[in-house]
Amino acid sequence: MNIVFTTLSVNDIVNTLKEYYDLIDGYLAIIFFIWSIIQFFYYNKLNVYIFVTKFFRKWRDTDWELTFTCNIDKDKDAFKDVENVIKEIYRVQTIRKEMNLSNSKIYSLNSFLLKVSCDDFDNNNKREVFIEIPKLKTTYSHANELLDEIEILFKKISAIFRAEDEVYTINIRFKNGKNPFLGFMLQRLGQDSVNHFRCEINTNAFMRNSTNLYNQKATIYKDYLNVTQKSFIDLKEISSSLLLLK
Repeated sequence: MNIVFTTLSVNDIVNTLKEYYDLIDGYLAIIFFIWSIIQFFYYNKLNVYIFVTKFFRKWRDTDWELTFTCNIDKDKDAFKDVENVIKEIYRVQTIRKEMNLSNSKIYSLNSFLLKVSCDDFDNNNKREVFIEIPKLKTTYSHANELLDEIEILFKKISAIFRAEDEVYTINIRFKNGKNPFLGFMLQRLGQDSVNHFRCEINTNAFMRNSTNLYNQKATIYKDYLNVTQKSFIDLKEISSSLLLLK
């Protein structure tokens, strides 16, 4: 067997290395170009931000609070009506009354606490009812299902109340102070350098099937996001988009 050894000159080695360097440099330039485009859209286009981020946030926890306020006739027993509704929806064995005051009660349901409070107006035949779901923790992937459950609950309560002047509010807390709406430059400076932040978004951009004709706002603060609507359907649609569920 004849073994042939090929001797490479220094120039051959240099040229080969140069070819590899040019190839790697070309790939790096392409990667940097694509990454620059992604960064631009990520920090400047909300829809792209939603598209990119939802894949990474699906299993993360999120903290939020929900409130439902309305006016009802003063002769109605709000607590009895609420208890009838939750007994209709949930198994009686899973319902616990955590607080039982004359004007405020807390019920423990399957996935959350439900606080109900009443306040009578002076010289008026109406009573204001506050219904709150405080400190609700859920994953992004489970939040849509939970919002559907709460929609059924609030819808039945509203019907039995014959509620007037309904207002629904949700506060979504940013975990570990990571507010994705602050923008790239503020993110680079660090959120600790931001003492106060407030931004309003026109909610029409998120509402395909709105039930009201008003231009309402979603308000973004440094540590949380607030959405207030007169319809729970609108609230759920906007919140789902901002929670990156769609």
